[in-house]
Amino acid sequence: MSYSNDSKLSRSFLSLRAKIDKTAIATCLQDNKNAEIFVGLINAVFTCLISSEKEEFLQELGNPEQKIGWEIQDRFSGDDVVGFAMKKLDRDRIQTARILGERLGIKPENCFDAFPITQNNRVNNNNEPCYLSYFIPENINVGHKRYKLSCIDEQENFGGEVEQKICCYSAAKDDCFFLIASKKAIQKRNRIENFHGIGCAPSTALAFSRVAIDKFPDAHVIFPMSLPVAFHLRRVCREAGIGERNFIVSGHFGGIDALDLKCFQGRKVILLPEFSEDGFFEADRIAEKLKSIARDLKIYPWPIRADGMSDEVMTEVGWKQTFLEQEVDLREELAPSSLLNRVTKKALSLSDFKELLVEVGSSPSTKDSSQKNNQALPPANPALTPAKAFKLADVTLYHTMRPGSYVMIVGKKGAGKTQVALSTCRSILNGNVMWPLFSGAGVAAGNVAYIDAETPYDEFCANLDQHCLAKEQSKRFFGLSIFAPDLPEFCDTFSLENSEFREGLSNYLQKNECRFVFFDNLSALMGDKVNYGNFSDEVLEWVKKLQRHDHCVVFVHHKSEDAAANQHGVNARGSHLFTTLARTFIGLVSSAEILNDALGTEDIQKAAARDGLTVGLRFDVSKPAPILEKKTFWLHLPLGDSEWEFLAATGADGQKIELPMGAATTGVGAANNKEDSQPVSSAAPSVPAEHDLSPDQRRVLEILKKGSAKREEVQGETGFGEDKTRELLNSLIELGLVSREGQGKGTYYTQIPTS
Repeated sequence: MSYSNDSKLSRSFLSLRAKIDKTAIATCLQDNKNAEIFVGLINAVFTCLISSEKEEFLQELGNPEQKIGWEIQDRFSGDDVVGFAMKKLDRDRIQTARILGERLGIKPENCFDAFPITQNNRVNNNNEPCYLSYFIPENINVGHKRYKLSCIDEQENFGGEVEQKICCYSAAKDDCFFLIASKKAIQKRNRIENFHGIGCAPSTALAFSRVAIDKFPDAHVIFPMSLPVAFHLRRVCREAGIGERNFIVSGHFGGIDALDLKCFQGRKVILLPEFSEDGFFEADRIAEKLKSIARDLKIYPWPIRADGMSDEVMTEVGWKQTFLEQEVDLREELAPSSLLNRVTKKALSLSDFKELLVEVGSSPSTKDSSQKNNQALPPANPALTPAKAFKLADVTLYHTMRPGSYVMIVGKKGAGKTQVALSTCRSILNGNVMWPLFSGAGVAAGNVAYIDAETPYDEFCANLDQHCLAKEQSKRFFGLSIFAPDLPEFCDTFSLENSEFREGLSNYLQKNECRFVFFDNLSALMGDKVNYGNFSDEVLEWVKKLQRHDHCVVFVHHKSEDAAANQHGVNARGSHLFTTLARTFIGLVSSAEILNDALGTEDIQKAAARDGLTVGLRFDVSKPAPILEKKTFWLHLPLGDSEWEFLAATGADGQKIELPMGAATTGVGAANNKEDSQPVSSAAPSVPAEHDLSPDQRRVLEILKKGSAKREEVQGETGFGEDKTRELLNSLIELGLVSREGQGKGTYYTQIPTS
């Protein structure tokens, strides 16, 4: 059933939607499966509300009251409340789940991540009403699969109370996932009630059985670094009635770097690495930290198979064959006590473990040197990676196109994506040509590769001529068109979903020293696979490797047809992962959108009616230059020309921004803005105007205008995390807008009055 979105939302949901729109997606949701699990969790929690709570929740979403009669009513039915709310909230599935999660008291980072021990993630008291009370769902539907709660592993504190619960949801022996339920305290009338709920409060990174580790100092602490192995081995030991006086099977949930390793002080520790090269290297890294803490440290490298592990993990390839001869399968009948004795007897010292890895050709040092040998690019010039820009006058081309970055240029059909991308290539090669706004530093940035999977070959060649790139072909510019008559052998498939094409292209980039690579466009290079998370994951893992080798990767991509028609939409076709992982995201506003929706200033609309290309470049995300975020730069490219005319710049409110000399009006045909091209005074620097601040900086400043505040108070009012709040306050101090007073817990921040 489809639902209309014309019903009114409650103030609560309007406020939550605005809040989520302004906050970055949690890192854990950048994993496609995690995102799907979170959607399923929200649906599962909703179905477990009592009838009156469900009705209240739906009414806040604009669900009409039930009427008596025969007419078809636009009311919610079924169990996919996220799907229903998408239309009401006018947001994609992940954004909608985040908004509903906030209303239910569930945050994604509290489901999938664990944090270091601090005062911030102890038991939380909350006087605000919350739907979620004490529920851990029995079932969660993820896509077309139903996952059942198969096991819970409780973590106790030193007072004997259950601190948090690790929940395992299974659909099959080799298909499961884990979520963490934290303890939260809620004030109800005259008493405080504690409950455990998934995602309801931050969880703490604790070693499993830490109370036993503290109680029995002479026990062997067996520490599986794989959560499925730790979970399964602990379960079979409990079922066999094995106590923890001699053997303690521990483990951890979340990132191991958040774990306080001091709990292993003076203990006998045996690490069980994940059975992969990366798992062995991680064990080696953690062992280096533990060797000065633990009384005795060893590593058991032989594989242990457990529920939730794919058979692919145990495939007999290369170095793995040496280890698989001694594999143990926890799914078979075995005596846990015999296995624990085997682990303690066969575990290797750290030095012996390193020697074994060298013998099988899988040592960290060997891999590191191999990567260095394969990395053909010379080190990037420091000028290509400037410091973060908090003022428009400081922005250069390399704040957007920089080595090691990942950029997306997204727009509707006919918006001018290819013209913008090719003019960017020209600017990179020339070093000091405006792109189309900000110039480079006049240094050699490296060669550029352009992979075109859509444009007819004659049109592709004409585009290169227009942007003065044809003369650089096979010299500094390496354009590959799917329709070209002569292509390298690896281009037989010309598809990013093909691993041989990706590998061949990686070698091609290194051979020709192409530091920058443009893909035009993502839909043509992946087809329908762009919609699937597993294929997206493969491509993005490859992109990350290119980034680590100092390449700048730029995806030209189509805007979703379902996205809003104004310049504020960032919806792109396919998996959301491509959008959320981008360091810089540029949304293009086309001439048609300008004219149809009367966007921009009157001069911009007049330019859009002329021959040529008029486009708005809106920076929805700009990590290296936060000052660019939510600003739109309007440009016009006459027919057949390579030089852009700068028209105007506008802020998030649509109001025109006056740009400093050198930012956008220099070196660009600024016929309509000659009055803006006055040089900036070279006198002592002035305090930056508010339009030179990022939206987040302005938000913090608005709070401090009301009076001095501590960091915790600013953090609470903005909803930002601790690190981000500190970063914003420090940036305002550097700009001379805020001062820091006091010390320690008495530190507070004050706005500095401007003359």
